[in-house]
Amino acid sequence: QACVTVRTLKAGKQSVLKPCSWAECGVRRDCLAKVIYARLFEWLVTFINNSICADKSLWCNFIGVLDVYGFECFQNNNLEQLCINYANEK
Repeated sequence: QACVTVRTLKAGKQSVLKPCSWAECGVRRDCLAKVIYARLFEWLVTFINNSICADKSLWCNFIGVLDVYGFECFQNNNLEQLCINYANEK
């Protein structure tokens, strides 16, 4: 929680904790969510690729991400839209 709500400022050898504003907390929350999502997605792709290829020297089958133009935001998104939006961010 502190990584989202408190900022650590270093002055010489001392550290000072400064509370973040509501807006800054929102930006930090969104950034943390994006990092968690990106790492989870990368892990999932690696896991699936490792699962479908018995011989690691032969990458005959793999999962990839198609980079589609544009970023869309709907009231209700599905997995396909999530993948499209993620591909657009990379």
